[in-house]
Amino acid sequence: MHVLSAIRRWLRWKRRVRASRSSYCANLRESASSLDERAGFHFEHIDVYWGRCLGILAQVPPADILSSDLFACVVVATEAAAHDVREYCAQHAAQHLLEAWQRYELELRRLPRGVRDPREGLESCARAFHAVQALYRERLGR
Repeated sequence: MHVLSAIRRWLRWKRRVRASRSSYCANLRESASSLDERAGFHFEHIDVYWGRCLGILAQVPPADILSSDLFACVVVATEAAAHDVREYCAQHAAQHLLEAWQRYELELRRLPRGVRDPREGLESCARAFHAVQALYRERLGR
């Protein structure tokens, strides 16, 4: 029975991710056309999603956050941003930004299964993203 339950949870997660991806991509198409605008869109939205995840961390068990729609938004936005961030870094010779982004992606990939303490994993991953965002803002002079 445990295996069947795990499969059902995984299928629900996949449906949430698919729905989030569709919505995120539609918003991206409507909001940003140039690569610089797209990069800004991604950083802004991922920041909002992480803020919400961390905001509910005190009220919701961390393991529940990892299977939530909100965390699905973080994952989807990060996956959608990956190509644009790499292109942005290549066009702007932003090697430090690219390296920070790759560290963030690695943290995010290992988060759902590879951490003992989900709370620490979520906070660490959010810090990794905020390090990327700080480098991005520094490039923009903000």
